[in-house]
Amino acid sequence: RPYPWHDFASSLMNSAPLRRGGPGLLRAINDWKDSITAVDLQMVLIVEEPPRDDPASEETGDPDDATWPVRVQVRSGTDAPVPIRGEDLDRSSVEKLRMAQRRAVGVTDLLDPDLRTRRAARGEERNGDWDVYLSTSEIVDFIATAVPKLQSQGFTVMLPKAWSAYETKARLETSELKDPAVGATQSHFGLEKLVEYNWRMSVGDIELTDEEMEQLVKSKSGLIKLRGEWVMADTSALSKINSYMDQLAETSRKRRRKELEKAAALAERARAQGQPGWEALVDDVERRREEFNREVAGPQGLGEVTLAELRQLALESMAEEPVEFTGSTWHTALLGGTDALATKAPQRVELPDTVHAELREYQRRGVDWLYWMSRNNLGAVLADDMGLGKTLQLLALLAVEHERGEAAAPTLVVAPTSVVGNWAREADKFVPSLRVLVHHGSDRLRGEELAARVAESDLVVTSYGIVGRDFDELGKIPWDRVVLDEAQAIKNSATRASRAARSLPSRHRVALTGTPVENRLSEMRSILDFCNPGVLGSTSFFRNHFAKAIEREHDEVMTERLRLLTAPFILRRLKTDPTIIDDLPEKSEQIITVEMSAEQAALYKALVEDVQKRLEHREGIARRGLVLATITRIKQICNHPAQYLGDGSPVTIKGRHRSGKVEELMRLLDEAIETDQRMLIFTQYKAFGDILVPYLSERLGERVPFLHGGVTKTGRDTMVAHFQSGDGPRAMILSLKAGGTGLNLTAASMVVHMDRWWNPAVENQATDRAFRIGQRRDVTVSKLVSAGTVEEKIDTVL
Repeated sequence: RPYPWHDFASSLMNSAPLRRGGPGLLRAINDWKDSITAVDLQMVLIVEEPPRDDPASEETGDPDDATWPVRVQVRSGTDAPVPIRGEDLDRSSVEKLRMAQRRAVGVTDLLDPDLRTRRAARGEERNGDWDVYLSTSEIVDFIATAVPKLQSQGFTVMLPKAWSAYETKARLETSELKDPAVGATQSHFGLEKLVEYNWRMSVGDIELTDEEMEQLVKSKSGLIKLRGEWVMADTSALSKINSYMDQLAETSRKRRRKELEKAAALAERARAQGQPGWEALVDDVERRREEFNREVAGPQGLGEVTLAELRQLALESMAEEPVEFTGSTWHTALLGGTDALATKAPQRVELPDTVHAELREYQRRGVDWLYWMSRNNLGAVLADDMGLGKTLQLLALLAVEHERGEAAAPTLVVAPTSVVGNWAREADKFVPSLRVLVHHGSDRLRGEELAARVAESDLVVTSYGIVGRDFDELGKIPWDRVVLDEAQAIKNSATRASRAARSLPSRHRVALTGTPVENRLSEMRSILDFCNPGVLGSTSFFRNHFAKAIEREHDEVMTERLRLLTAPFILRRLKTDPTIIDDLPEKSEQIITVEMSAEQAALYKALVEDVQKRLEHREGIARRGLVLATITRIKQICNHPAQYLGDGSPVTIKGRHRSGKVEELMRLLDEAIETDQRMLIFTQYKAFGDILVPYLSERLGERVPFLHGGVTKTGRDTMVAHFQSGDGPRAMILSLKAGGTGLNLTAASMVVHMDRWWNPAVENQATDRAFRIGQRRDVTVSKLVSAGTVEEKIDTVL
């Protein structure tokens, strides 16, 4: 052996006396000796319901005064637990259990029998030495607070079996106001419509009566004696439900209080002026005051609130403890209680002869929906896929309203500059009876002259930029409706144009967008908030309760809840849905990876090496700024060396291409010419477009137009009209932002993205200038990527 035997082991083996030993050795020997007869003991805590003839509750008649036994028992191995009695256990077992009891009492002194002896005086008999007897409030505290801690420390706690089945739920029933005088004034209700509500609650499968519901709400413990049985409600859910009930009750009372104060003031004025019938007014006020006082003193389950106030409750409950909403199908859909798709389709609206177009069935349904939303003062988001005719549906809606004499004021359309002219052309083509005013350009009307022309118009079209600059004038006009085309333009609520658009006064609001969400859910919230202010809560509420859960945690439950809450206000159809449109040509997309020229490769390598050195000395924002700037320079190199160098050098040298992308573009252009197709060429850089224009114009022998942000509205309209004409140019260059939305360029059937925006939604918007209704040829989309670069790596992620 590498080490000697312990003295004790040596004495045993040699049958020799142990010459020396300390207290530690003695304890170890005694423990070893006791282990021969020891068994595996475990302390078990068992909560029992009060006996049916509990004297404590019978004495006061209050279930909250009941006595709850908590049995502290012992289990050996897998045997059934038995009461702990000192005379039945040996000294070692008692000591072991005593240590476990001290640990349990350290978690909660509710288990200290010495502090609970007062219960024994009431007549309860202990089955075990350490049993305790708790009041109803104490047992609730024990279960809610102490049990989880005890379980985490290894203790077994047994509760009545039936308790686990009792789930507490709330249901809010809504109905139309029974007062016919109030109902008659609310045919166009919107979210400000008043409705009656009635709370219902259930515990487990039992729906509570009004008396039982009041008993549960008033219960401090969440425990009630329900139809002869003790039931424990989910205290967390009950607390939130109580909060919701208090919130609605207070809202209802504030409304009734204001109405009462207003009626009292009118009655007092009538009495002071001696008006006929003032006595009846005073009597009516007294009657209403008595009703109000009874309401305040009575249960909080009934009341009157607006749909907007109920929506706020729905938002909060969706984010925390959902409340079930019942009532009319539409009310339930508005409150996120059911799928809006399950609601009955709006009644078919007949189109007048002033509409000079044959609308498809889905477009007719769109007009029906817009008309119904307008008549009910509910803001609408028409989010049909790009190219499905949102403009035509809106124009048809205006034609219907004018035919029926329902348009009390003009409609204002706010659109990107590039499509302002398109609105005027489409209106003249499809509903020529509409009186259209285009408010744009340096010679636009102002002051009284503008107000007079607007009053004579049915449709006024302007741009986001003009709305921001002319808000002082446009904001004074009472519009019947404000329409935002390409509404994703207001996704940043801090911009001047966004603030101005949101502040325009109108009866009704509509947002048209093919991409309600480009990057973040906050963009959809911004658009919906324009249409129906507050419909998804404040920015911070939406971010904390919905956006974080869905975008970061991919919470499917919250995703579905948000879908239900937004569905009543959004109508979206896709071109790829064969039930919507079955005769649209095919669209094919291809990623074309091109090799860089030797010059591009050298520039790329030099840039990367330089940046790597500079990054070693940058931190924080400076480092991030350098990375972003470098990505832009890389994309410039990938487009063409002349764009990166900015030296005005030629596109080719001695007939050889300096850019792999431009060389590939020429191949695609030759293919377009051979197959008699026209091409749209998108780039996000005006500088690159300026390089391509003269080269392509010379190559094609015709002037190639370039639509970018610096082109005037008149210039854009002329470009679009010429390109769409039969003798238009074979290619058109567009900057992605200026030409990527709202335009109809179906004369082209080939689309080339020279540099990637790296946002599929933005790129799809641009592509859909060609892939839309009116397109008769299959559309080919080519996206160019430089091999061996950051472009290629990012594309693999997309």
